Amino acid sequence: MSTKDKAQLINDYLLSKEEVIAYKHYESLLKDHPEIKEMEDELKTMQKELTRRKVRDEEISDLYEEYLMKKKAFEEHPLIVNYLSLKEEVNALLLNVEDLINNELS
Repeated sequence: MSTKDKAQLINDYLLSKEEVIAYKHYESLLKDHPEIKEMEDELKTMQKELTRRKVRDEEISDLYEEYLMKKKAFEEHPLIVNYLSLKEEVNALLLNVEDLINNELS
């Protein structure tokens, strides 16, 4: 069996796994979710402002507290919670596949 055939088998295996299918589903949901996108953009803007203020030695505590509250709300959004959980599962699966490949090569 060629290397390309083996790679295709691994790819097919990964794409058929329930956690990968669910992860891809949540990824597309998040991509098209206006509330999530707005929250993410706002957090990025706040991060830039915090960095700007910090560089200029300006007070950041009020903005930082607001940022932490909004970040917490973002991270506790059900879609984000599920997405991050599935992301961890997929990463663990990929690490297992990597270990199998490395063991086969050694």
